[in-house]
Amino acid sequence: FPSHDKWRYFTIGQSFGSLGESLYRSLCLEGSTFYQYTGLKDKNGKEIYEGDILSDKWKCVVQQSIEGTWIVKFTVNPKSNKPMSLYDYLKKREKAGCPEDCKVIGNIYENPDLIQNI
Repeated sequence: FPSHDKWRYFTIGQSFGSLGESLYRSLCLEGSTFYQYTGLKDKNGKEIYEGDILSDKWKCVVQQSIEGTWIVKFTVNPKSNKPMSLYDYLKKREKAGCPEDCKVIGNIYENPDLIQNI
């Protein structure tokens, strides 16, 4: 497995019946915590993982929905800012001319203070 400092990256493949399609999910391991890669990157080309926090303004947490899709949950004003698709969030913020909202600023494991004080 490729290794970068304390991170290890590997891929899990899953087959979907007769369609012959496969879904590959990349995980990285630090200690005993797994971080699942979403397949998307932020405005700086940094890979976005489950648990990452996007945007200093919105403090969106990347999660996987029950259906298996990647969503962002807003920690700023969550009642009026409903969860939405990660892909849609990135496209909408980019289209609105707000690329800073598409930047990973930390994650819930290493930087819980980013969302606890809200």
